[in-house]
Amino acid sequence: MASTDKSGTDKNIQKLLSAWQPATGAKARPCKLADFDPAATPFSSGDKSADKSAVQKIALELDALQNLFFADHRFKLLVVLQGTDTSGKDGTVRGVFGQMSPLGVHTTSWRAPTEDERAHDYLWRIHQKMPGAGEIAIFNRSHYEDVLVPPVNGWITAKQTAERFAQIN
Repeated sequence: MASTDKSGTDKNIQKLLSAWQPATGAKARPCKLADFDPAATPFSSGDKSADKSAVQKIALELDALQNLFFADHRFKLLVVLQGTDTSGKDGTVRGVFGQMSPLGVHTTSWRAPTEDERAHDYLWRIHQKMPGAGEIAIFNRSHYEDVLVPPVNGWITAKQTAERFAQIN
């Protein structure tokens, strides 16, 4: 019989999950895109075959963790892949998340809003795709584009832009 903690969670599961859990109150450090070389490949070893093997190993580990996550049914996870066209978002979904069970994972690739989506608040379509308990949702692009693209194209006013920034930050 598996050993459990006070909450009834298997201690082995707890150990695996704790490695992925950020510290309570942890905040992301400030980031400036200008500080990063756009041509950098920081996670590449320089050997494409070795890199593919490393991604496969990570994918199998994520599949095992996702099974525990789904069975535990207490948490939800949103993974947002934001990048320019051809930055590798689709390849990341296939390579890293492709091994996971489709029962607890769903991917949404955001395109221009449909007529039905435009009839609602701009975040309505985002809320429809958020993960439920035990699920992982992967967003290929994000709601941030609904704040950045419309003002650049002149589709919303400065006031609407400020309201959107206030809503998502």
